Amino acid sequence: MCKNEPKCAQCDGNHHSLDSQCQVIKEYKDELKKDVEDAIQKGLLQRFSMQEKSPTFELREQDFPPLAASDNHSNKKWNIAQSRTTVESNFLRTSDTEKTIESINDNLTKLIDSNQRLENKVDLLSSNIKIHR
Repeated sequence: MCKNEPKCAQCDGNHHSLDSQCQVIKEYKDELKKDVEDAIQKGLLQRFSMQEKSPTFELREQDFPPLAASDNHSNKKWNIAQSRTTVESNFLRTSDTEKTIESINDNLTKLIDSNQRLENKVDLLSSNIKIHR
C-alpha cells in the first residue's frame, strides 16, 4: 500500500532520488567535481569567462538585401505551385472545421450519455448484489 512517502532509488533512504541529502548523490557530485577539475588542469575543458563579450548585432543593408519582386502570383514551396488563398476558400475551410468540431462534440455527447447509462447499470447491479448477500 502506498504511504505517499518518498523513497530514494539510490540508497533506499526516506528522501527523493536526487535530494542533496542523499549520500550517493553527494559522492557522485564530489567525484564529478574532481573529474571536472582534473579535466581543466589537463586542458581537456576550459572555464567560461563572463568577461568575454559576444559581438553586438549591427544591421547592415548588404546583409539583408530586398527580395526580388515576382510576377508569379502563386507561392512555391518545395518546387510545387501552391494555389492562392481566397476569402471563399478560407470560409469553406472554416465551415469544414466547424462541421468537424460539431461532429466531434456530438460523438463526445453520445459517449458521455452512454457512459452515464453504463454507470447507472453498474450501480444498480452492485446494489442488487449487496441486497442478495
